[in-house]
Amino acid sequence: MQQNSSIIRLSTEDFPERDRVAIFREQFGRSQFGLDIAALPQVPFRLTSTMRSLPGAVITSNVGSGVRVWRTREFLADGRDDLIMIMNLQGPSVVAQRGEEIVLDERSATLGTIGEFGGILRPQTNHRSLIVNLPRAAIGPLMPNADDAVLRPIAPDCTALRLLIRYAGALLDIDAPLQPELQRCIVDHIYDLVAAAVGGTRDAIEVARGRGIPAARLSAIKSDILGNLLSRNLSIETICARHGITPRYLRMLFAGEQTTFSDFVTGRRLALVLRKLRNPDRAGHTISAVAYECGFGDLSYFNRVFRRQFGMTPSDVRAQGVATRR
Repeated sequence: MQQNSSIIRLSTEDFPERDRVAIFREQFGRSQFGLDIAALPQVPFRLTSTMRSLPGAVITSNVGSGVRVWRTREFLADGRDDLIMIMNLQGPSVVAQRGEEIVLDERSATLGTIGEFGGILRPQTNHRSLIVNLPRAAIGPLMPNADDAVLRPIAPDCTALRLLIRYAGALLDIDAPLQPELQRCIVDHIYDLVAAAVGGTRDAIEVARGRGIPAARLSAIKSDILGNLLSRNLSIETICARHGITPRYLRMLFAGEQTTFSDFVTGRRLALVLRKLRNPDRAGHTISAVAYECGFGDLSYFNRVFRRQFGMTPSDVRAQGVATRR
């Protein structure tokens, strides 16, 4: 198991096959969540779980197959009654609770509770899911009728669900610790998105629209930009098409942070160029090659914005790096 102050990762690939089920059952299932984890017959047990704990929410990513995760009557005695947002990303999941079963297709979701008997079956290979544990007392004011939503399917085209998937996934990609005030803000955004996806009170939805949803959408857009920073096809149009929004709305989101889409992209590309020019392993690459590699197509524009950003030319930066190494 790999662990730092922010992220915990546990993978079956790190242990002998004979010990995998027992280790997951004890270290992740029983200790962390009060759940029983078991292998399914005739399906290889493969599981990699990544978890981030925040004050008021726990985000877990699961990748694998052949697993049964169950809240048994033995564990119900602990009195926990968290709500869980189950988001299925790839491969079908079977979610059972209250004597009913539903099959979650890709990118669909449902709300569950660990205060009742039930669980999840992942019978196929290459399964991926995201789960967010939410203390009922904390999110209850936003969703006073949450019990009525348990096991109600949430369709893949739900905008709040799509944002929640991107937002929660991005938080698991950040290994660095988060400042306490930032953690509180993040948890508020998660609550807002869950309430909007499940169907909270009208007041809660209005709060989410004004506070959490725009911030979460902008976070997802920034994550998308950073993932495609080197692409020649990165543009407002391509980003808007992927996120189902208009260019005008995207510009408004960036304007809320006193910046623009273009400035954000250029700033990140310039920072990447700066790191590469200072890297001794890249000393054999020309400055123009590094600029093109980082997404700049116009060399004169690149030189101009680089000098304006850092107060020196790319050649000055490279020469400075060489002198430092000497």
